[in-house]
Amino acid sequence: MDRQFTVNNTVGGITIQFVPVTAEPTLSALSIVSGSAPVSVSVGPPTVTLTQSQQQQFTATVTGSANTSVTWSLAPPTGASSISTAGLYTAPASIAATQTVTVIATSVADNTKTGTATVTLNPPGLFTPIYINSGGPAYTDPTGTVWSADTGRTAANVYGVGNPIANTTTQPLYQSEAWNGTPFQYQFTVPNGSYLVTLKFAEIFFTAPNQRVFNVVINGVTTLPNFDVFAAAGAAFTAVDRQFTANVTNGQLTIQFTPVINNPKISALSITAAPAGITVGVTPPTATLTQSQTQQFTATVTGSANTAVTWSLTPPTGAGSISTAGLYTAPASITTTQTVTVTATSAADNTKKGTATVTLNPPSGSFTPIYINSGGPAYTDPTGIVWSADTGRTAANSYAVSNSIANTTTQPLYQSEAWNGAPFQYQFTVPNGSYLVTLKFAEIFFTAPNQRVFNVVIKGVTALSNFDIFATAGAAFTALDRQFTANVTNGQLTIQLTQVINNPKISALSITAAPAGITVGVTPPTATLTQGQTQQFSATVTGTANTAVTWSLTPPTGAGTISAGGLYTAPSSITTTPSVTVTATSAADNTKTGTAAVTLNPSGLFTPIYINSGGLAYTDSSGIQWSADTGRSAANSYSVGNPIANTSAQTLYQSEAWNDTAFQYQFVVPNGTYVVTLKFAEIYFTAPNQRVFTVVANGVTKLANFDVFAAAGGAFTAVDRQFTVNVTNGQITIQLVPNIAQPKVNALSITLQ
Repeated sequence: MDRQFTVNNTVGGITIQFVPVTAEPTLSALSIVSGSAPVSVSVGPPTVTLTQSQQQQFTATVTGSANTSVTWSLAPPTGASSISTAGLYTAPASIAATQTVTVIATSVADNTKTGTATVTLNPPGLFTPIYINSGGPAYTDPTGTVWSADTGRTAANVYGVGNPIANTTTQPLYQSEAWNGTPFQYQFTVPNGSYLVTLKFAEIFFTAPNQRVFNVVINGVTTLPNFDVFAAAGAAFTAVDRQFTANVTNGQLTIQFTPVINNPKISALSITAAPAGITVGVTPPTATLTQSQTQQFTATVTGSANTAVTWSLTPPTGAGSISTAGLYTAPASITTTQTVTVTATSAADNTKKGTATVTLNPPSGSFTPIYINSGGPAYTDPTGIVWSADTGRTAANSYAVSNSIANTTTQPLYQSEAWNGAPFQYQFTVPNGSYLVTLKFAEIFFTAPNQRVFNVVIKGVTALSNFDIFATAGAAFTALDRQFTANVTNGQLTIQLTQVINNPKISALSITAAPAGITVGVTPPTATLTQGQTQQFSATVTGTANTAVTWSLTPPTGAGTISAGGLYTAPSSITTTPSVTVTATSAADNTKTGTAAVTLNPSGLFTPIYINSGGLAYTDSSGIQWSADTGRSAANSYSVGNPIANTSAQTLYQSEAWNDTAFQYQFVVPNGTYVVTLKFAEIYFTAPNQRVFTVVANGVTKLANFDVFAAAGGAFTAVDRQFTVNVTNGQITIQLVPNIAQPKVNALSITLQ
């Protein structure tokens, strides 16, 4: 028996994997021949399971001919199901028994060449429990449940060990994992209803807490925020499960894993029908707080028209308080780390409960300073401070040299670096308080200014804008430090590095408690304005109960004005491009100041803006230079190598900026009317209604409930949207707001009308 397939090779190699389901996989022989042979047709996805009236978008790949058109048909050809000329299949409105349909794509160039996919049609309500051994082979557990080999997910990596796993009788489920350096997901077609989702984890790679932290989102709801497998289990090679209720209304159950620190992972998962009767779920399922912080919990009750709950805490005393609406407040004093269980009890049946876990950490007195040699090994400096090997960051690259570094007595800290072609970040869990962040740099690769330029954002505030190490240090192989104060109110300190020209980088960093005494910080630290525009500055004063400041400008004349409340107004006439320093001086100690820098541009000075979102600088075929991603709030990046249809500038559509929550681009421009072009291609999801979002420009909704896949007619297909924006306040703000899954954009341009 022979089986034949078409493979499109874009990575320089062909890999054929065999995964056991029952007994060992075998192969007698194989052949691989050049794709220059006759026309061939393949259809994706190759299999899908639907119920009545559900839809699935199929795509056909034709090789061996310049004519890639196909005609679509079904076998059997009758039965009330249909397929459009673009490959959109619609299941029958009524299905009485399980059946299969073959979807056929026939080449227009050679109608003897076809590709097929199989659709399994299930009656409504027919559901088979799903058990998956992520990253591993099929396995039958001691209760007789058969866990299938890994399936149902987007591209990811697998890893396995033979170590024994504590806290479980099903060790094989925890000895393998699916993981990835970027977001990945599992997705299953299921009948609408309520499901119990069980996620199984064990840390089988890292050896300490805070080395792998990630988020899990189920059908758009964050169920595990900042989840640390090692910390939750208490050790490596120890099983820990998390269980959630998911309500499905669109026939799809999607489980997404997104990185915070290093690579998200999963060991195994199961999806079963939610038990009959009343169930109670609590979100978020976990939270980490320090003294007096609050967290709003919500309860979801199914199986009863009465969805009311009562809230309680365990232990009932000394654990803080919770309101009748689920607002939890941590104790005013916490001396040791402890956990509290939040319980929601159904008012319809007080035997039915849902719970969440709160971890309470002591305040800043328990903080251990953080010293990291980015991209390098552990190092002890001449003062005896131990700098750890690189840790706490998302996926990035490392590079090192042995050249001598000027302007420092700690050369090893500047001879290595962490860098990346896309944005990356460091994130640390710290007690709330004020911290001194020191970032260390030396240019050890490029040899001139303007070859590496990037931004640094600390806790959402741009600390370094268009930062050029070479230009600032004056030469290559020269140490340069930058120091900032960061105020933490949510237990997390995040340092993000985003490219402007080439790859952002860092040599080393330290985080220490802000020194005793008065400190003054000013936000935002930078601003760019034109004549008559305003910018509100704010000052944060620590170390004294008197937080008042006085505001001043340098130079004191001709630089505009600043009010007693920190509202800066640019001069009414600007003919050159000067800079102004805004200074906030502590009223409690006039030797303590904080500053911000304002760049003033002449009116009407506008350079068209071209940005390759989530990607690198790129020059298109018409000679237009698209800058690397810049000008946006914190978000994630993703890219692929797949060809993009319907465009001659494929590079602009092969990367994207995306985020789980709303994010925005903002630019300072002269008042006037502008043409904004947003470029999209769906490079992650595979069907319509999987990503839907809204775009708002300067407060006006320009794209409502926008579905990239549906608008383009398929995945990996370019689609642009263009609109005008009238600017009266010197700012263009483009906001992307989620409706279903994550908003995104591939590229954007802003030009004068």
